[in-house]
Amino acid sequence: MYRDDYAAGGYRVLPVVDRDGRRTARSILGWSIAMVPATVAPVVLMQGPAAIAFGVIAGAMGLAFLALTVKVVRTRERADARRAFIASVIHLPLVLIFMVACAVLSKIL
Repeated sequence: MYRDDYAAGGYRVLPVVDRDGRRTARSILGWSIAMVPATVAPVVLMQGPAAIAFGVIAGAMGLAFLALTVKVVRTRERADARRAFIASVIHLPLVLIFMVACAVLSKIL
């Protein structure tokens, strides 16, 4: 999405060196797939109903993000890339907020 801007700034990031975008698309998809179990993994250390709630919420959010990235890989449209980019910025803070909320709830319940 920002290939030209990175290139103009002299940054050698994957989209700059991968002109057709195939490697970039595979990288986006691979890291998005890896992120789903990584965001659900804290359930192992949590207890009670809060652990189940966090697992469901984090899993659903991870799969929703994965769906956005699959769409980017398929279409390679700028609008889809923008949605996935914005979701990537929002996803981690939301997961952390839910993690803290569920940890607090597990202490209360």
